[in-house]
Amino acid sequence: MDFQRFFDSGALPLILADAYGMIARANPAAAELLGRQNPDLRGCSLAEFVAREDRPTLNSLLKTAREAPGSTPSADLAISLGGEFGGIAVTALALPEATSPSEVLLILGDRRDYHLLEERVAYLTGVDPLTGLANRLLLNRQLTEIAATASAQDRSFALIMLGLNRFQEINDSFGHDQGDLLLAEVANRIRSALPEDTFVARSNGVHFVIVADQNPLPLLEQVFRNLSLPFQVAGQPLHLSARAGICHFPADGHRADELQRNAETALRQTREKFRNDYRIYHPEMKLRARRHLELENALVGAMERGELELHYQPLVDALRGRVFGVEALLRWNHPEKGLILPLKFLPQVTSAGLSRELGCWVLRQACDQARTWTQPGSDRLRTAVNLFSEHFRGPEFVETIGDILAKSGVAAEGMELEVTEQMLSEDRRASRRILGSLSELGVRVAIDNFGTGYSSLGQLNSLPVQTLKIDRSFIAGIPGDQKAMAITSAATALAHSLGLQVIAGGVETHDQLAFLQARDCTCVQGFLFARPMPAAELTAWLQNGGGQLKTYPAERPGSGP
Repeated sequence: MDFQRFFDSGALPLILADAYGMIARANPAAAELLGRQNPDLRGCSLAEFVAREDRPTLNSLLKTAREAPGSTPSADLAISLGGEFGGIAVTALALPEATSPSEVLLILGDRRDYHLLEERVAYLTGVDPLTGLANRLLLNRQLTEIAATASAQDRSFALIMLGLNRFQEINDSFGHDQGDLLLAEVANRIRSALPEDTFVARSNGVHFVIVADQNPLPLLEQVFRNLSLPFQVAGQPLHLSARAGICHFPADGHRADELQRNAETALRQTREKFRNDYRIYHPEMKLRARRHLELENALVGAMERGELELHYQPLVDALRGRVFGVEALLRWNHPEKGLILPLKFLPQVTSAGLSRELGCWVLRQACDQARTWTQPGSDRLRTAVNLFSEHFRGPEFVETIGDILAKSGVAAEGMELEVTEQMLSEDRRASRRILGSLSELGVRVAIDNFGTGYSSLGQLNSLPVQTLKIDRSFIAGIPGDQKAMAITSAATALAHSLGLQVIAGGVETHDQLAFLQARDCTCVQGFLFARPMPAAELTAWLQNGGGQLKTYPAERPGSGP
């Protein structure tokens, strides 16, 4: 039974008040007991109905409830019952699972019903109404007791924190009602995978906690197997995956909160794109998590402090010896750590919820700079910008792109937006729609890091993209790595057969360039030509002859390594 139904049922006289005793509402049973109409009780102080000598006890009751959520303080109070004072047992508790933590629930009852009250309160504060599992409050109490018993018996145990992957997408697609039904079924499958005496709780949202013996992996594997079977959502089969973090008592903590925190730290080290991934906690994880949080906090204000900037690396047509474009690359000039490359801080962008804000900032900065490179007398340079996945899938993304282009005055065909195979594969139908809208704007689209994802050839053929960028990891293996050479050759041939421009990234040696030229891949990017530079430095480089480079005639097909 959920809180609302329990409150309205009238099984017990209930009053919901703020933490200092002002009544928000009372159910009919409580109103009848106090001899007042329910609407008349709203806004009244509980003190009005309590004998003067018992008001300090009432205040103490409320203080205990609000400062120790999960406790159930009780006292006998002389309460006005229809004009006459009578002794009533009053139980008070805060209900963070059901209401705002600032609200307190008071249960009024006869002393003879105290045990019934206690039982109902324990149920209400201990069971998650959606899944029937123990809730967070009961989890904390029970885990404390389990730890105390294990310590006394010199035993150890494992704590598993299980998280469902991409559950928000299910809520967005099917609605929260279907999501709730699915969560209830998930709870049933978890429970059916465990021995009867195993303690399991719903910690919050889509996180579940399981207390297991020293070796939790066989049990976890059974849970994963149960969850891997298809679910039915709105009449459709749906597959779920999960991840888990594991820690051990007493090696990884003695207190309930410490164990849950460390299991969650391990959970955060798992990778969502891998099905049924798990990690076992190690103290080094906590240090990494702390560094991650520190960097995230510093990143939040980095834009306002002017610490972020774009560097630009030339895109080169080696056959004609000219620069035809640039790729905008984000850099962070940290006041203490110096220049930080994106790989070090992009995870913090996502966790801090900055993807859309930072993505728009990068696009505006790149467009403003592109305008200076398209003034009369300057070479027309294409500007490529990498997109954040969350920004790409965010609301009004295409409209935002159009607005930024319009305000900057840069022609749409002068911009190229780079997306990865992973971004496209997350929701192919939505990706195709977004790319189609960008194509209508006239914006070029490139698939970046090609070869590292899972694009099918049929999908690639149907997507409105103009450029394919071969990942630098394959170029690094040339010459010598036969697989890297074969993948690079195949990707180049594929791009040409589809009428796409192909660009090879990370070119650093003449041997690599010769191999690419022999496969008719003449558009390249890398340290062989130029490193990424701030805008002013790149402008000077272009004006001093950087835009006109030495030509590298392509060798005859087959003559390369």
